[in-house]
Amino acid sequence: MNDEKPRVNFMAAKSAKAYLTDVHREVTPIAGSPQVGIMWADQQPLFISGDSGAGKTFLLLSLLRNRLEGGHWLQRFPVVSSRQKMVFVNLDRDGCKPRMKAMNLDRYSNLVCIDHTDLQGANFINQPELLVDIHKDTGAMDFFIDGMSQLIIDPTNTEQGSKFAIAVKTATQWGLNICGTFQNKKSREDQVDAEGRGAWLGSTHILGTCGIGITLKLDSKNEHSIKFKQVKACDGRKLVTGNLTANNEEHFITFSGGSVLSALQLMKVATREELKAFADIGSDDTLKKKLAEVQDSWQLVPPDPPRNPVTGAPNPEHYRYIEPNSGLNQELAGTQLSPLTIPNSVGSEPLLVKEGT
Repeated sequence: MNDEKPRVNFMAAKSAKAYLTDVHREVTPIAGSPQVGIMWADQQPLFISGDSGAGKTFLLLSLLRNRLEGGHWLQRFPVVSSRQKMVFVNLDRDGCKPRMKAMNLDRYSNLVCIDHTDLQGANFINQPELLVDIHKDTGAMDFFIDGMSQLIIDPTNTEQGSKFAIAVKTATQWGLNICGTFQNKKSREDQVDAEGRGAWLGSTHILGTCGIGITLKLDSKNEHSIKFKQVKACDGRKLVTGNLTANNEEHFITFSGGSVLSALQLMKVATREELKAFADIGSDDTLKKKLAEVQDSWQLVPPDPPRNPVTGAPNPEHYRYIEPNSGLNQELAGTQLSPLTIPNSVGSEPLLVKEGT
């Protein structure tokens, strides 16, 4: 077997104009979509960090099962199924086995499993290409690793965190897809934010691997709810946030919620009611506060005509998303606007856009 990677032909480099208009440069979702948010993308590792008992392992196994057979992760994010070989690396606890049996993961012939005894002391410190070596021996392309911080010796050591990031980056360059869990570390006060998120292996290098980060935080006000936050996205969008609500009788977790900014980015234009529905916001006052937090990211577009010509009811105002640094506020100031019907977004209601667009 030839272990050498093929020589890349960099003559394929494109002009900036060609690069920016190349639709094939978009990220390829594994879990999620542009409509609901991309939670995991091809060759971009996904890291799930959370409090002890917050549901990290369950989310990992749930994602694994959906990757094996297709479906919707957390009943919201569509997952692309794959028949290629996958490996589950259990570095956290023996309690994974009953969960795996409950999810019927033993019926999939393209799933292999490894635990800490199989590694025989190998980690990212003494074997930087560990995941690549596992890939060569098993043929696995997708890695689901529970307790991923066990692959280095000292999770609070910045130098080891850097080696961790290099090992993950090396694996993704081989075309491997990686999803791993970590327990929040709170031993260093400077790395605990207002929401209680602890250090990612004690090193900011962990998210320097072009990875996607998700944190889970126990909700002190509701023992059946877990705060969910995407701390780093894979497609340039802002964060996907919400809550995970556990239904213990049926043993699954559902996702609810999303940020107002995510709604604006995904829908481009939206009414007040559409924003409230997407972000699970109950009152106009709460929506007003949320909009004020991102006031530089939207433009209020008045209705034209002001009333429905058939019913006479007032037409709703719309909130239009503004790309960062686009200068749209300045462009629109003092500009004559004309109505334009935009389908597939808010029905046939007219919106106001700049003349000539």
